[in-house]
This record gives sequence, C-alpha cells and structure tokens, in this order.
Amino acid sequence: MPYSLFYKLHPRPLLAAPFSLQLADGSLTQPIGKLDNVLVNIGDIWVLEDFIIVDMPKTNDAQIILRRPILVTVGCDINIR
Repeated sequence: MPYSLFYKLHPRPLLAAPFSLQLADGSLTQPIGKLDNVLVNIGDIWVLEDFIIVDMPKTNDAQIILRRPILVTVGCDINIR
C-alpha cells in the first residue's frame, strides 16, 4: 500500500518492518512499516489482511497488491486472455 493512501486512511499506527523488499525492477526498498489484521471488504466478504507500507510516487490510481491467500479466500477468478 502506498504511504499516501495509508496517510489518507490513517487507520492506526504502523508496526516496525525490519526487512527490505525487492521490487519487480530488481531494486530494493525499505518499507515504512506494516499494518496487521486490517479488515478488508471485497464484494460481500470481509477478510483480515496484512499490508506493507512503502513510499511510492503519489498517483491517482493507488495500487494495492493482494497476495494469493486473500484472492483464494474471496473466490477470485482471474481471466488472463
């Protein structure tokens, strides 16, 4: 989750994130923090998810990457055609 989106929602204080992330372009970034057990609504299903907060350029279409377990839980079908 981009920091700009976290700042806008400001659900609660961040926890420490003592690790780095390797991005798709191969570069490394240090997360600002993490949020555990955030209640997320997808359709008519509510699930708990953890989010890693990173400092990214602010855009109008903030992107949130969902991991495979949450997609399976909500029964997501991905059409790649």
